[in-house]
Amino acid sequence: MPNDDELLGRARAALPWNQEGREEIYWRHRYAGALDAAELRVLELERHLARKSSDLARLKARRWWKIGEALAGARSSISGLFRLPVKLIRTALGANQLPATVDTTSLEHQIEALRRSEGADHLAIVALANRRYEEAEQLTDSALDKNPLDYGALHTKAKLLVATGELTSAHRYVGLLIDIHPTSDLRQWADDLRGLVISTDPMWLPDIPGPPEPLASPNQGRVLHLLKESLPFYERGYTMRSHHNLLAARLAGFHPVVTTALGFPRSQGHEEFEQLDTIDGIRHHRLDLGAEYDSAAVPLDNYLLDWAWQAAAVVRSERPAAIHAGSGHHGFDTALVGLALSKHFQIPFIYEVRSSLEQTWTGDPEIAEQGEYYERRLAQEYRCMAEADLVLAISQTLADDIVARGIDPTKVHLFPNGVDPSKFEPRTKRSDLIARYGLDDSPVVGYVSNLGTREGVDVLIRAIADLRAGGIETKGLIVGDGPRRDDLARLIGQLGVGDLVTLVGQVSQAEVIDHYALIDIFVIPRTTDRAARLITPLKPYEAMAMGVPIVVSDLPALAEIVAGGRGEVFKPESPEALAAALADLIADQARRAQLAERALAWVTAERTWESNGSRLTAAYATIGLTS
Repeated sequence: MPNDDELLGRARAALPWNQEGREEIYWRHRYAGALDAAELRVLELERHLARKSSDLARLKARRWWKIGEALAGARSSISGLFRLPVKLIRTALGANQLPATVDTTSLEHQIEALRRSEGADHLAIVALANRRYEEAEQLTDSALDKNPLDYGALHTKAKLLVATGELTSAHRYVGLLIDIHPTSDLRQWADDLRGLVISTDPMWLPDIPGPPEPLASPNQGRVLHLLKESLPFYERGYTMRSHHNLLAARLAGFHPVVTTALGFPRSQGHEEFEQLDTIDGIRHHRLDLGAEYDSAAVPLDNYLLDWAWQAAAVVRSERPAAIHAGSGHHGFDTALVGLALSKHFQIPFIYEVRSSLEQTWTGDPEIAEQGEYYERRLAQEYRCMAEADLVLAISQTLADDIVARGIDPTKVHLFPNGVDPSKFEPRTKRSDLIARYGLDDSPVVGYVSNLGTREGVDVLIRAIADLRAGGIETKGLIVGDGPRRDDLARLIGQLGVGDLVTLVGQVSQAEVIDHYALIDIFVIPRTTDRAARLITPLKPYEAMAMGVPIVVSDLPALAEIVAGGRGEVFKPESPEALAAALADLIADQARRAQLAERALAWVTAERTWESNGSRLTAAYATIGLTS
């Protein structure tokens, strides 16, 4: 039987811990296969005994520390005071069932190694939690150089690799953890990582069982739309855009039908719903595998397979002339399902790119546009656009970027956000809302949308504080909800502007119109990231239609909205620059009126949902799709 040194030598040879570059996908090549189950078990037993001996020596060396622990424990309860003398005596005399003698000489180096290992592992975890990735990597690599099978270091290394987007290497480390100590949590983690790796492989596509099924005589003008979510179960910008564009398509003579993502709306907590319902005359198919199917817990590749199989049944029943997919939760997920359906049934595929989600794999903006996972998502998006028959872009900036990446410009068409001018139109402020939020006669700067990290609402709050410091009192009205709401509430308190800034929270679509009317200057303070540079949000169009002047971060997609004197820009992520822009507009009412007038004229002429019907007709015609 091999000894410990031989086993560790074989492990080091099988596991190239310090090798640079990407490894082959773990599930295709199990690096730990050099050690069979029996050898691993022997090694683990030997390591277990060694640690027990080391722990023994450490306990005897730390006996006086344990006296301190006993004192600390006594302070925590009255009963501890009565037990203290006994604990002190037993601890000081060594009455802890420890052997009378310990070979500390032979174990001294093990004790020191254990202390170093514990310290390094703890520091690595702290460094990782504080996003000090290089420091965490150095600490974990140092520990693994000494012992390639150090479980704690392996676990921290796997988390570090996930945090920095190195999925294939992370999957390999989790696989080794499973070989050492298999648990259901580790297996789930490995499956999830495998699913992300496979689903971002540009050679992979969900496989619909059976041979291709070319649709003979599909229904002319019928288009199956793949959406991640829809009304009435979820009301936000994505679902409102979907619904308005479906109505615009129908008005243009097409016959849209919808299938939402597998598991929706159950994923939103809805237990009772019809699997086929009609919303404003448009059929919506709900793909559902029952309450026991937890779509969030299924690895992404398996989930997309299940989704494609379920959606194939809808294609067979509806017999559409084309598949039209809007960006999903990962961006490419709906497109992969759409491509699978398109190839299986041999009908055209349209990819409506609504966002740029490649960087949303992490909450750390410093590394959001780097790492393996970012590159894989970017490559998969490109593949989906390249294989689509038609690409619709939500902004001209995005369309230009898509073409610059090598997509055929003849198949890329603008399909922007819009507004319904019959609902969003200038109106007077409601006195009850003025009183509710304490707005009095102060100018109101506001924001309506999601409170996410990249929305930059903290910049707006800091700008309001800067305005106060400069002697300009203005009120802030922030409407919406999201993951940063608590952080923003704390920031308001820290800056002492609680009397100026109101976090309204989420309001209904009917209520939001009256909240727009309260705002004198509408602000889009997005931070600099890929999505903000390329994607135009919906809310500025609504504010424009309400006759509210807007100020936006100077980013390409946002500058596209306010070009031609339709709004003002400021340096992104700069509260000082935003405060200066707001101060100028607060002091110049005529300028505000001019901006609002130009914006209103443009948005009602160029950015209505109804006008998207003609855009869709022209785009569809390029692939032979007619109403």
